[in-house]
Amino acid sequence: MASPDTSFRPALIVVDMQEDFCPPVSYFAALLRIPMDRHRSTPCHAAQVLILSSILTTPHVPQYISQPTGHTHAAHHHLQLPPTTCLRPPCIHPYLIPHHSLSLLPTLSPTSYPSLFLTNQLTITTPPSQSGSLAVSQGRSIIPLINTLLALPTFALRLGTKDWHPPNHISFASNHPGKHPFIDTCTVTNPHNSLESYETRLWPDHCIQDTRGAELADELDAGLFDKVIEKGTDHRVEMYSAFYDPLKNPRVSDSGLAKLLKEAGVTHVYVVGLAGDYCVRCTAADAHAEGFTTYVVEEGTRAVDSAGWEACKAEIQEGGVSVVSKDGPEVRRLFDV
Repeated sequence: MASPDTSFRPALIVVDMQEDFCPPVSYFAALLRIPMDRHRSTPCHAAQVLILSSILTTPHVPQYISQPTGHTHAAHHHLQLPPTTCLRPPCIHPYLIPHHSLSLLPTLSPTSYPSLFLTNQLTITTPPSQSGSLAVSQGRSIIPLINTLLALPTFALRLGTKDWHPPNHISFASNHPGKHPFIDTCTVTNPHNSLESYETRLWPDHCIQDTRGAELADELDAGLFDKVIEKGTDHRVEMYSAFYDPLKNPRVSDSGLAKLLKEAGVTHVYVVGLAGDYCVRCTAADAHAEGFTTYVVEEGTRAVDSAGWEACKAEIQEGGVSVVSKDGPEVRRLFDV
């Protein structure tokens, strides 16, 4: 019997695929991934109404359904779901759904009611207080590729990371009176060594512990993770990397990720997630510094500053990390093992 190949023992790190970093879902996404309701025997007239394949089973919904007028060009009516109605994939939680006539409703059991979407008008947005407060453009679009990678048996470890910030985190502009997110910066000083400090960009409040925005993205196959690492838990320091904060004399936060990878005998690290120019970049750089052959799968990430991604990518590669394509030999190797 051939001995196992110890020269290639890869791990996958999925960085910060959280609701606050993912754009709100639009009806286009729903249309692409949700089939027409199987209870309908005829298609919707003029493609006006999309009925989700998952059915609500709550007695509270009927009182929120306005009466149909029977005219497709009538004024808008509204169906408002109570805040306690939480839909999971493949459903979306619409707070307010404008639509025309509800006369096209199929006949359903008394406790089953479909969610309706007007396909030529509606964009469903989740309130900022719940998620999407620091949404990365097209961030949700990378999830199918990430799920494909997660399902591969090749990986010795499949690790997720989460920003897990307290409300008073130093990176929140709201904690610095007179300063604004994206524009301003603040100085982070090592709480154990006042001589060591660095500047960091300020952000909107995001990924606050135990909030909806801090949850992993709904579409992500999170059940495939061997472990999820929470980072950014110390309010005094910023921590983009999944390994540790940038302070060194001494370190303030160390997630234990390097030890975990080395104990598992990992040789190669593949990094995907959000955002490419911040947490993915720093995680990949630290993986390389810890001695792992490190790849960023380009189609598996998106940048906060998309216009600056090419320059950022060049800097990542100058630091020793390879930015590779999903169609390249580095990724194909995962499928061939």
